Amino acid sequence: MTGSRRWLAALGVTLALSLAGNLLLAGILLGRHAGERPHMSFLRPLPGAPEAARDVLHAAFREHRGEMREQFHAHREARQRLAAALAEPDLDPAALDRALADLAAATSGLQATAHTIMRDAAVRMPPEVRRDWAGNWRQRASRDRHHGGAGDERRE
Repeated sequence: MTGSRRWLAALGVTLALSLAGNLLLAGILLGRHAGERPHMSFLRPLPGAPEAARDVLHAAFREHRGEMREQFHAHREARQRLAAALAEPDLDPAALDRALADLAAATSGLQATAHTIMRDAAVRMPPEVRRDWAGNWRQRASRDRHHGGAGDERRE
């Protein structure tokens, strides 16, 4: 892979991760309805799951709310630094490298916190709810494989 293709691939991956973070935030903000607790769409159990599962997910999110806010703030700042680096008339590759590294680190921080929330909720869920939730994740993995996700040979 040539240097420019590597840059484009790194930029594409970074932008995709940034989009995922933005969608996560949008899901939280848009998921708020009058009288309802905020939720994170990827943490919701399958439709029809017991209310107790939702309560466990919401409790885990509440416990990490401050950390998530900090992570979203860091992610937003990293995106702004990347935008500034890209907007420079004379692109500085070193500055772009730093901005991309910052964005990758911020995205990783968000993802790590989300994983902690998922873990905290999962250990509190009854086995049958975890099985339903696992089925949801299996369906997502199957959709990714059939629609150009990781491991899709058609992308070669």
